[in-house]
Amino acid sequence: MLTLGLVTAAPAAAVVTYYDVDVDSNEGLSVDISGSYYWYATYDASGTTYYTEADVPETSSVTLTAPAIWIEDSTFYVFDEWIVVGATPTYYDMSVDFVVSGEATATVYYTKVISVDKTLEWCGKYVETVTVHPDDDDPAYPGSTTDESTNVLESGKSYLLIASGTYMFWPSQPHEPGTIDALADAEYSQRPTDGNWEDLGAPLPAHILDIAVDGANIDWGPYNAEHVYYYLYTGTGAKVYFSIYDNDIADNIGFLTVDIYEVCEPDAVPLGEVVNFSMTITVHAYEDVTGVNVEDGIGADLVVDEVGGEVVVVEGWEHNGKWATWSDSDVTLTRNTKGKMNATRLDWDLDTPTPCTDYELEIVVHTGLNPKDKQEYTSTGVHELNSGPIVYFTYDGTMYILQGPPVSVNVVGDED
Repeated sequence: MLTLGLVTAAPAAAVVTYYDVDVDSNEGLSVDISGSYYWYATYDASGTTYYTEADVPETSSVTLTAPAIWIEDSTFYVFDEWIVVGATPTYYDMSVDFVVSGEATATVYYTKVISVDKTLEWCGKYVETVTVHPDDDDPAYPGSTTDESTNVLESGKSYLLIASGTYMFWPSQPHEPGTIDALADAEYSQRPTDGNWEDLGAPLPAHILDIAVDGANIDWGPYNAEHVYYYLYTGTGAKVYFSIYDNDIADNIGFLTVDIYEVCEPDAVPLGEVVNFSMTITVHAYEDVTGVNVEDGIGADLVVDEVGGEVVVVEGWEHNGKWATWSDSDVTLTRNTKGKMNATRLDWDLDTPTPCTDYELEIVVHTGLNPKDKQEYTSTGVHELNSGPIVYFTYDGTMYILQGPPVSVNVVGDED
């Protein structure tokens, strides 16, 4: 909300105080007083409000004109209305006229339409994948199944554990038409009676059917419909082991996996090493919009591994001349195959999103080889993982474009 306060300063003059809360300084709202004075909005990204004051002759005519749209913090606003209190206004579309007399306040309202964001969720160096079997009893851990890492995890170092998948823990459940499998993931299990996923508790052991880490029952977080969970683990100078406790492991079918990554800080990504990055694009519509499509560019020095939980494999690309495409549901990847390194374009078709709902797309990539077969990154400093998502959408019959933020990391190390 933008606000202008008009306050009487002296019998012969008034003071116009323009104060701006939620606007972009590049599109400052101009204040025209009798055609002689102009003030422009100023904005401090830290949230500080700036004020501009000037003596205005009493009974001067004031014209305030608001821009049709505001774009701030990758959020799109459209003009709604001016409201003037303490004076008699005349409204014209995005402008309002009134005469300064005593104390008056003019407020312009904007409607928030849509926003887009892109965030770096994590980055790390891949260590290994451990397959966790729920059906092989280990004599060393009665009543549990145990699988351990091949690598020793360095003491005090941070590792990201990503558990995924489901297994069947009650295959003897009658499978009549319409019945539900008795499944479990790293933290939750599906009840055959109603299909709900629950984190079991008393009177059953708290860790039953879950993946325990080094014998400890851990919290893998809230339920995830994709059955993917994250846990930050501190190395102990030994191998990490994973176990699943069940009072009857003999009838369990399937397996879960745990990917292990050595965590990298975004401001200290190692030079010349394979590093994985997970990024999330989030689109949120506040009003009814149509024809929503998101375009994003993924750097030529990066290889796409997963999009929206789907693994992107070499065999999945379709080739047509110099172009290659990969598609799954509402996402399409396109890249030029001429040359060894080429940026990848991502198209995400949201069409008509439901207002007040977050739409998220996770993208997992890793650093690749450059044309000289050198492992990226080959230079230190700031590198952009992308140029920022662009959202195309139609609101109230007009098509607009909204630019989202890029994601950057800082590479450190000794260059050759």
